[in-house]
Parts: sequence; structure tokens; C-alpha cells
Amino acid sequence: MKKIVTITVLMLILCGCEPVQKRTETVKVISVEKQTETSGNKDNFSTHIYWLINTDKGTYQVETSGLWACPGAVSLKVDSTYTVTVDGFFKSSFLGLYPYITEIR
Repeated sequence: MKKIVTITVLMLILCGCEPVQKRTETVKVISVEKQTETSGNKDNFSTHIYWLINTDKGTYQVETSGLWACPGAVSLKVDSTYTVTVDGFFKSSFLGLYPYITEIR
């Protein structure tokens, strides 16, 4: 019975995910929100800082380092229009997974 419940929950979570294809879009920025996540204990901790960019075409995540990095995207201005390249694996607002902005033109 526990296996059936676990499989059902996993299927429902995965059904809420959409694959992300690399694409270029023209978006109007509605808001830019800095997010900070800290984990660990007093002896060993890490902080992950990223930005959520809310646009007229959806919400995107911006990383300043790593595979999907686009440090210049943190300077996006509200009420401005940009052409951006978007990439990633999956998106799901339920799980907090958003496509990444990887380039601004």
C-alpha cells in the first residue's frame, strides 16, 4: 500500500512539470526579486543567492554562477523590454523550478 501511495504522489508531482526547450523570447519585466537560501549549521553552511524575474511571459530564474549563469540579468529593470534566451530542464511553479535566463540581447 505504501508503494502505491508513493508512486501516486511521485506521478502527481511529475505531471506538474513541463520540459523546457531553449528559445529566445522578447519579455517585459514586471518585477525582480532577490532570493537567498541558507543551509547547514554553525560550523558548515552555504548560501545560494539567485533572482526570480517575473515577466509578461512567465517567471524565470537567474543564476550568477554555474551552468545556467547570466550575471548580467540581475541588472534587468522593471517595466523594460528585453530579448532573452531561456533554457533549462523542467519548469514547475509547484516545485519552485523555473526556466533560466542564460543570455540577454
